[in-house]
Amino acid sequence: MAKKHKSFWAKWRFKYRLSVLNENTLEEAWHVRLSRLTVFAWIALLFLLTFGTFTLLIYYTPLKRYLPGFEDAGVRELVISEAIRVDSLQIVLQQQEEYIDVLRNVMSGELKFDSVTSFDSLTIIQREKLALQKTQQEQAFCEEVEQQEQFNLSQVNVETGALQYVFYRPVSGVLLESFEPNIERYGVSIMTSANELVMATLAGRVVVAEFSMEHKWVVILQHEDNYMSVYKGLNRLQVQRADVLRAGEVIGRMGDEDEATRHLDFELWKKGVPVNPEDVMVY
Repeated sequence: MAKKHKSFWAKWRFKYRLSVLNENTLEEAWHVRLSRLTVFAWIALLFLLTFGTFTLLIYYTPLKRYLPGFEDAGVRELVISEAIRVDSLQIVLQQQEEYIDVLRNVMSGELKFDSVTSFDSLTIIQREKLALQKTQQEQAFCEEVEQQEQFNLSQVNVETGALQYVFYRPVSGVLLESFEPNIERYGVSIMTSANELVMATLAGRVVVAEFSMEHKWVVILQHEDNYMSVYKGLNRLQVQRADVLRAGEVIGRMGDEDEATRHLDFELWKKGVPVNPEDVMVY
């Protein structure tokens, strides 16, 4: 039994000579002495190195994400954040398309009803109405004054239920061109002083704030009751899209170089129909 055991190890440790001969001269060019045990050891070492290399690659590289059972919370958070980012980009794209539609409708004179609305603007309008509501004492006082003045001949009759607005003059200057829709002049032209401030005629939201080669900076405001004001010829801008402005708040400035940079074109629209600014404000 011992002899048989010895012969087994002797076979595994017996070395063989592996030679490489030159085909022409039959000279030995290279040789190596290997045993069965040595070959087995080298194969086992190669297997361990390969297994260790793949283990390190899977553990320290993103390859593990492709294997079942290796998903972690970080991957889930990354997927959620990317989904939120895509949703935000879709919202921005939708807003840009709405701005382009509004600009196209304004230029063509076919402004749609409530074409520009937002939760923020509606919330601001509702808060403004709540803030302007009269108390009981104020309501009683107003009714008393109305009773006293109902026979006053100097009183101006106003259509019942109609909304009345105080339009701010958009800029100080001299009126050069009047409202003449027959020749497609849907607003007025005003010559201003150098660096004159341009102000919002009513409270509203900026729906367009873009630069053009013909009119320089062009700003369009959407107001309550389907009013829209257009300002063309600004040299510098102080607002951007989606800004909510109060009446009389600064939009930008005119130029200071020559008369061409101090020429404001102002238009006022209601439900897609041009309104003569001289009918609602004094220049």
